[in-house]
Amino acid sequence: MSREDIIAVASRLFALFMLVVAVRSVSLVVAVPEIDFKSLVLTLVAGVICPLAAAGLLWFFPLAVAL
Repeated sequence: MSREDIIAVASRLFALFMLVVAVRSVSLVVAVPEIDFKSLVLTLVAGVICPLAAAGLLWFFPLAVAL
């Protein structure tokens, strides 16, 4: 296995970790009852959408990180 293959596998594992953390953060945000809609949307975008986008990039383009 070359170095690029090892880094590609590691970046995909990190993408899975980011996916799990993003899903867990959704449940934490939704569980807070006294949050208003604007704060909810901002928190979901910052805490869920951005990590999911980064995880998607790492999953589909792992060799771009390795080079």
